[in-house]
Amino acid sequence: MSGLRVVWRAFLGRSSWERDLEAELLSHVEYRTEDLIRAGLPREEAARKARLEFGCRDAYKERCREAHGLRWLDECRQDLRYTLRTLRRSPAFTAAAIVSLALGIGVTAAVFGLLDAVFWKPLPVRNPHELAAIYTVSRAGQTPALTSCSYADFLDLRDGASVFKQSAVFGRVPVRLGFEGDTERIPAELVTGNYFAVVGIAPRAGRLLEAKDDLPGAVPAAVISDSLWERRFGRDPEILGKPIRMERAAFIVVGVAPNGFRGTVLDWGGTPDIWVPLSQYRLAVPQFRRSDMLNRRDIRWLLIISRLDSDVTVSQAQAAADVIANRLAREYVATNARQSFRVFPANEGRFWPGRRKQSVQFALLLSWIAGAILLISCFNVSSMLVARTLAQAKEISLRLAIGAGALRIARERLSDSLALAVLGCAASIPVAMALTGALRAFPLPFLVSISADVQIDWRVGAFAAAVSVLIAGLAGTAPALHAWHTDISGTLKGAGNLRRRRLLPGSLRQVLIVAQVALSFVLLTGAGLLSRSLQGLERTDPGYVPDGVVVASIELAAEDATPESIDRIYRGVLSRVSAIPGVEGAGLSSEILPTMSRWTKSVRPRDTPAPPGAAAVPVDASVISPGYFEALRVPLIAGRDFRPQDDASAPPAVIVTQAAARRFWGSTEVTGKRLRIDGEDRDREVIGVARDIKYHELFEAPAPYLFLPASQTSWMNMNLHVRINGNAPALATALRRELPAGTGVRILQIEPLEDYIARRLSQPRLAATLGAIVAAIGLILSAVGLHGMMAYFVVQQRHEIGIRIAVGAAARDVVKLVAGRGLILALAGLAVGTPLALWSAPLLRSQLHGVSSSDPVIYVSAAAAFVAVTGTASIGPALRALGIHPTSLLRTQ
Repeated sequence: MSGLRVVWRAFLGRSSWERDLEAELLSHVEYRTEDLIRAGLPREEAARKARLEFGCRDAYKERCREAHGLRWLDECRQDLRYTLRTLRRSPAFTAAAIVSLALGIGVTAAVFGLLDAVFWKPLPVRNPHELAAIYTVSRAGQTPALTSCSYADFLDLRDGASVFKQSAVFGRVPVRLGFEGDTERIPAELVTGNYFAVVGIAPRAGRLLEAKDDLPGAVPAAVISDSLWERRFGRDPEILGKPIRMERAAFIVVGVAPNGFRGTVLDWGGTPDIWVPLSQYRLAVPQFRRSDMLNRRDIRWLLIISRLDSDVTVSQAQAAADVIANRLAREYVATNARQSFRVFPANEGRFWPGRRKQSVQFALLLSWIAGAILLISCFNVSSMLVARTLAQAKEISLRLAIGAGALRIARERLSDSLALAVLGCAASIPVAMALTGALRAFPLPFLVSISADVQIDWRVGAFAAAVSVLIAGLAGTAPALHAWHTDISGTLKGAGNLRRRRLLPGSLRQVLIVAQVALSFVLLTGAGLLSRSLQGLERTDPGYVPDGVVVASIELAAEDATPESIDRIYRGVLSRVSAIPGVEGAGLSSEILPTMSRWTKSVRPRDTPAPPGAAAVPVDASVISPGYFEALRVPLIAGRDFRPQDDASAPPAVIVTQAAARRFWGSTEVTGKRLRIDGEDRDREVIGVARDIKYHELFEAPAPYLFLPASQTSWMNMNLHVRINGNAPALATALRRELPAGTGVRILQIEPLEDYIARRLSQPRLAATLGAIVAAIGLILSAVGLHGMMAYFVVQQRHEIGIRIAVGAAARDVVKLVAGRGLILALAGLAVGTPLALWSAPLLRSQLHGVSSSDPVIYVSAAAAFVAVTGTASIGPALRALGIHPTSLLRTQ
């Protein structure tokens, strides 16, 4: 601690340090004077002799600083003051460097903030490294698929594996809360009573759910989120112990979750605002009232979170889970024969593992874009610092000639870059905040709803500071090397430009400019590929016509509706909507295509040879009503559409897609064929074959899909698809007028189908937008760097240019000399950037759809853009070269 105090006083308390050191030296002189007086010398003679014996006090001070090892601090302090003075004298240079660094650091910090919130930031729980997420792996299809788990499987896993210290399950569902005559639909989690104990969090207020809340006959309890507590109750502590209405049941609020807790899964139905016991699922979710959600092994709708012992690894937990899965596969052949468990660290399980690969690829793309713009900024500032060092060549040579050390001069160059990096880091804060706000405007940056808190926090600040230090080192290296190798005699004679060195300063700047152009070209080609891919997706035929279709998400107002009443209510809805003027078609569907969810049915085709013991094939499906295909203008290749007569009393029916028909029967002529869906007691007859459409992604290949009639499959919440010959706001008003509460339904949301599809394109749109912004920044920085290089070239070669003009060189020759130099640098950058762009193309492949990563049109267009930029950047220096007057130039020589 005493050493730190010495350093602190020497660096920041310089005046106090100097006063103390001066007083100490004077005291030694006084002591020696008194000794000499006692030896018999007069006071004046003794004082003079004492001063002579001690010599120069400044030399003693220097030796004291060296003895404490603090001389370097003093020199650093001097370097910093010198740097700040020189930067203040060059406001244009300083502003350009700070803006360049602010853009590079700001973009990098914003991208890091997004990735950190989604992938790296630890869960706000106790010992997050001990948590593990467990999924079910289904091998019933052609490729293994990660799915959720059944409650019965969870019980066997919890009780059969001792490596899991504690285990809990949760399922996220939307629920409707009532607030003083108002209702709000929010995401909720149904959890076992020990969920919060397993996760390891403390309540913000009250208590959290406990094991007793899961017991039969327990009073329905609920824990609300901190955001819901603030939004709806104004953080009123009196809400604890009072009931809130969920659907038509009353739940007692027992506590508030801590601020910032968003569950352990980020991409599953939005951020949960309320947690209720799993045992109360029939009260919380009315559509589950007739389903045995806890005892059926074929209903997989829950996720498992477990806490491992501190000495248990994930691989050991996986081995224990495999033993349980093998036993269940033998005991429950019908439901578990092709099922196993997969254990993930909770930090990986927070993002649905099935989507993780694509999301990681997108994260790598964002990181690459940010890193490229950061390097361009670094090269640009380094080039500016080299030019500034060249302009100070005579001053540096003079200082070296009178005894300054080359190391000290080089350190000053590094001090310049460090000061600029610190100022750039401070200026990058508003850039990062603005870009972070822009990132939040993209609802689905990872093709799923991410309930992550993307913000500029201390982690992002620490990252930006680390990046600034890195930039200081990279950007300051080139000017430091230049200062180190200065040719003293040549410079003082007026001809020194490091020509005796192999690495010339001019060529060093050229290397930096070429690197800038190369990286900018890579960014520009990448942005072009992403933009062209986005345009292709926007022009993709989804198999239906979304233009003119408005989607209204509706739900039943009566939670205790029977299948017959559900069918009757929805028929009445379609009748009312069809009568609205301008409506050309209307139909209901359980999904909005392209959908982010999957309702998978296990299918066994009939009327086709199948090997003995063949497993059922998982196929995605949705429930639709008559009129749905007409509203979306989906053609039927064969057979007919559903009719009102296809109700519960009619034979079970199904419509398959072309891909499903080919998959099961090898032909699209399959009308009259039959298939069996696991869990149903009768075969379904294929009454029609629909055209293949895009169900999940606009770039997906045709996949099997089933459509089940709404009259034979009760579904509580549906999506009304209405084709209108008019505008959406007018239809929204008409729908709210025609579907009052008395009709038995409530309208949750109304929006054009095109807007919904636009949200599904959020990730490619984010990639294309960010790529275009960063490419534009890189292009501008490269143009600025190239312009500065040409301006410096004109200044350095003004004597030669003046002689050329004096001997009769034409204006076009002078322009050709300057512009040709710029063109050579640009072509060199393109020559380096083209293979670099081709090498980095694999990073883009996961984001490119319908366009090749080596599309020649994009590369040629990017090259043409750079040639145009080169010409523009060289115009100013070329005109300045034409303005050189040979007579005035020769008069000054």
